[in-house]
Amino acid sequence: MEEANEHIVQEGLAGRVKSVVGDVHNLKFSNATFDAVFCQAVIMFVDQDRALAEISRVLKPRGVFSGLEFCWKKRPPAEVREKTYAICGCKTLNFHSQGGWIGKLRQAGFIRAKGEEHPFGLLSIRGFLRDEGLRNCLKIAGKVLACRASRTRMSEIWTHFSGSMDYFSYVVLSGEKMQDL
Repeated sequence: MEEANEHIVQEGLAGRVKSVVGDVHNLKFSNATFDAVFCQAVIMFVDQDRALAEISRVLKPRGVFSGLEFCWKKRPPAEVREKTYAICGCKTLNFHSQGGWIGKLRQAGFIRAKGEEHPFGLLSIRGFLRDEGLRNCLKIAGKVLACRASRTRMSEIWTHFSGSMDYFSYVVLSGEKMQDL
């Protein structure tokens, strides 16, 4: 969070933007607090119905939810799906096709729900540089290289995802909270 607050100051947004740590299942904000909520790679790791209900609760009527989540480009065989969930090391990991994610938003009561699918470049050198920037890439690489267990783990992740790229993409989602009646 310290890094986020430094970035807020650097961008001249102090006083207008606030960074807080919270639980997406139990946000410590009043009903109808925000005009917009953005989540990046969060919803796929949690109880999706509870999280989307809580996000809707804190949004003002006509407020907008936007998110970025992993997406199945096409339905994978069971062994790819199981290996993906095992590699990520999270029992609650669950992601969907683009249509599945849009359905989740609609099920949670969001209107004008839509999604745009993009190539999964996370584990390519070009994608890593684009997403993290050179400085952060070097910092991350230094941490990974310094620890044998991290090198082994990263190799396992890289091998799985790069060998199964036909199945992965990511989706940028948006939906609008219905206006209160």
